Amino acid sequence: MQKDTLKKFGAYAGIGIAFFILLLFVFRAFVFDSNTLMLNSDQLNGIGSKVVRAQSLVLSEWDDSRLGGVPTIDALFGDAYHPLVLVEFLMDPARAVGFKFILIVWVAFLSALALAKSLTGSLAWGTLFGFLYAFSPQYFSYVYGGHDGKMMVFAVAPLAILAIRKIIREGSIGYFAIFVLSVVWMILGSHLQLTYLFLWGAGFYALFEMFALSASWKTRSLRLGVTAGALAIALGISAFQIIPPYLYTTTESVRGTGEKTNYGHASSWSMHQEELAGMLIPGFIGADVYEQKQGAAGLELSGSSLISIPYADMQKAHIQSSPFYWGHNPFKLNHDSAGIVLTFLAFLGLFVRKSRRAAAFWFVGAAVALSYAMGVHSPLFKLWFTIIPGMKSFRAPSMAMFWLPLLMTMMAAPVVTSLKNAANRRALKAGFVMFIILLAIVCASRFAWTSVLGIPGFLISIVYGLAFIAVLNILDRNVPFQVQEFANAFKLKFQGSSKLEIGAIFAPFLLTGCFFLSNQNLLSDPVTSGYFKALNETVMNFTAATIIPSFVLTLIATVTVFFVLSSKLEGLKKAAIVGVVAAIELYTINGAFIQNVDYNEYVQPKNPIVQSIHAEHPDSLNRPRVLSLSRSEALSGNAFPLYGMRNADGFHDNELASYRLFRGGQGNENYMYNINQVAQGQAENAFLDLMNIGDVIFDTRAGTQYIPFKNHHSDGHLYGHYVVMSDSQAVKALREGFDYKNTLILSEKPSESFTQSASVNGNAKITAKPKMDDITYQVSSDKPAFLLSSGNFHRYWKATVNGKPAKVYKAFGTLRAVAVPQGTSTVRLEYKSDAVRGSLALGFVACIVFVGSIAVAVVLKKRSAKAAKVSA
Repeated sequence: MQKDTLKKFGAYAGIGIAFFILLLFVFRAFVFDSNTLMLNSDQLNGIGSKVVRAQSLVLSEWDDSRLGGVPTIDALFGDAYHPLVLVEFLMDPARAVGFKFILIVWVAFLSALALAKSLTGSLAWGTLFGFLYAFSPQYFSYVYGGHDGKMMVFAVAPLAILAIRKIIREGSIGYFAIFVLSVVWMILGSHLQLTYLFLWGAGFYALFEMFALSASWKTRSLRLGVTAGALAIALGISAFQIIPPYLYTTTESVRGTGEKTNYGHASSWSMHQEELAGMLIPGFIGADVYEQKQGAAGLELSGSSLISIPYADMQKAHIQSSPFYWGHNPFKLNHDSAGIVLTFLAFLGLFVRKSRRAAAFWFVGAAVALSYAMGVHSPLFKLWFTIIPGMKSFRAPSMAMFWLPLLMTMMAAPVVTSLKNAANRRALKAGFVMFIILLAIVCASRFAWTSVLGIPGFLISIVYGLAFIAVLNILDRNVPFQVQEFANAFKLKFQGSSKLEIGAIFAPFLLTGCFFLSNQNLLSDPVTSGYFKALNETVMNFTAATIIPSFVLTLIATVTVFFVLSSKLEGLKKAAIVGVVAAIELYTINGAFIQNVDYNEYVQPKNPIVQSIHAEHPDSLNRPRVLSLSRSEALSGNAFPLYGMRNADGFHDNELASYRLFRGGQGNENYMYNINQVAQGQAENAFLDLMNIGDVIFDTRAGTQYIPFKNHHSDGHLYGHYVVMSDSQAVKALREGFDYKNTLILSEKPSESFTQSASVNGNAKITAKPKMDDITYQVSSDKPAFLLSSGNFHRYWKATVNGKPAKVYKAFGTLRAVAVPQGTSTVRLEYKSDAVRGSLALGFVACIVFVGSIAVAVVLKKRSAKAAKVSA
């Protein structure tokens, strides 16, 4: 027994190592060249944050390097405590980002392998499906955009589904633990929206398994309860990544404002009809991901190994926008296909009679996911937006289609072994023909796409759906494929078939038809029109013929896979050949999403501007902020922790709403309104002064430059007089010339007694800043005063003055202020999140419950086994 276990472990380890070597080969240009970075835009734009994370084992709870300061854990600071973040401690954080994506894909392979092995009973087929899942364009293409949080969720989603299956069917203790740890992994990836969407689907799957289980209702209920308990424990353990972000997002972040919770924002980055078609034929619509290369006739733009467009021809067609993506979203950096081979096998899953009910469940699941993903085109999206808790705080509904590769794996697994049964061959041949017909319809529609949208698309979907269920009924009745038998399917009311299954299978076709009926009304709706653009019909028509190579490849792959599966080859050889076909097909799509950039494009510590600012402000503790308006990758966004600097601008989805108001929106209107006069010393800008901005970096035709400002305020300005105003009143007053140098604006009246004075003589200086969430000022004042700290206020900032607790006030709508006594004082400001600490306490209790539950289960199992042995 032990020998068999070691042999099995060795096989899994060998496959895992082989796939990891394959990944190193796929990403070889990055892996073996230390002067390159993997191009994953969202992550590269946040390299500075990775440096902040790598500086300490315990993450600073406040990031002061961008946007005037933002919370970290409260504001979902990436994968702060995810296991894969350890890579950033082992190597250069900038390079570690790319290796982390390699590991994410590797984990996805291992997870899908485990699920598929359980479904098929074959390690060979399990390996194939692991490969198809990990390299599925719907999953893999997010490497380019740098969406690691999304990929982390569905890296272990197959394992979580397998765990639910094992818990419900077998009451497995081991898989109870696996489910808990899988959900914790997802949540620590910090993409709560996609985790939330996964858990909805996983919950329905648990119910499906419960109702399908052949056991007493007591046993069913108990196992469903165990699954729910595992979820509760997982949520408790990872509460620090759920509760604090929820409180912050809904009360203090820009995401909690009306601008970010309306229907238009929630529907932004919907899927559209053209992307739906691209799920079947990958070349139907392109993406804004392409490379320039030199072709035989001159410069060409390549969107994939199958699509290249001569640059000269593009210019003649007056195409100034993306030459490949002509859809409704502002831009497109991913692909929505699950891969031709996986899609075809999943389609055939509906024709395997024995497992059709499960396939129908997942088919309906795909339709439900689409009903959310299609957003503005979906008749159900407003319903989900209205009734499902939390949906108003989300956007980008298209990400629901991360479910696609997983549910297709569940549908496809029974197909690869079903052809052994002669009774299934006729059904699968029929499925093969129906799939070819569907591909032909989609291909033909590409040449008259705008004519298909609307009623024609609705009718095509309905007619095809009716033909589809008629074919299933003919197969179930085992009668010939004749015109009369198609009619009889309806006359006999689908006698011989499960009406529940037939209805469930037809519903997605009906829903798809409804998607086409929206007929682009998103541009006429004032609520949604600002989030989308019209179809670029010039590009659409110019690139129509590019679908032909993709259609041909799809056709060849489909035919090859079908005949290989129908052959008498042994399973290992079949899986190997199908894997080769899939590898060719997937390369043509995924190749465009594997790109690298030069390391120096993002990291330039010796940049003359950086060195000049360091020379100008040698005291790193009291160095003022910069305001970077540059588009240089190395001198913009969140890069500045690389150089020991702080940016007043930057990027974060969960920016403090008070700071967004203070700076005048994402365009920095309040910083910019008289910036030229300020630069010439002819005017003042209260906002620049109060945020202690000492330098502005900007782009010119001559290159990136900077202008040093004369600060009238330093961080730690003292005030003897104050007035009370709301945040909006404070910002308005500052724009209208308020005397900000001598009068402080507080958001509330001080609780302690404070004797105001016309002026204060003294100074304040930062003397210690061990971390961004811990600042110490040394203050000297001839009268009681307020110390202004030039960073964003948050209710979790705590202060001590000479060791005694003191209240931190919001000042000028977003800054921090603390009352100090006359004389010399030491003021310490610390950001300590009460929500995080409470959540960590909850997590500690959940960990105890988790360990205790497993221990109790193991003891009870041993007792039960012992009792059974005695009775025997």
